[in-house]
Amino acid sequence: DGNVVLDESSLFVNAPLPDEEPDISQMEVIDESAGNVRVTSASFAVNKIRGKRWASDDEDLFYKCLQYFGTNFELISHMFPNITRRHIKMKYNSEERARPAKITWAL
Repeated sequence: DGNVVLDESSLFVNAPLPDEEPDISQMEVIDESAGNVRVTSASFAVNKIRGKRWASDDEDLFYKCLQYFGTNFELISHMFPNITRRHIKMKYNSEERARPAKITWAL
């Protein structure tokens, strides 16, 4: 009928009195001994991308692809089996920091 009904039994918490011993058998044990483990937002990342070493032949092909396709990383990634677009972009960024003159020459 639209009236608000309050359950008065839900207003109180059955907690032990301060002078009583708590019932340890009902408690959950949590082991925090591994205190040196750091949890960050990356700890639960699903798609972690690890870098890999590029062979000199692959680097030469990478620079040739830059000459032909520019910064179209999707198209460049088709030239490399088992390397994703994101890996190509990461390679481009690292080469741009390490050897900016070579990147400028290739483009």
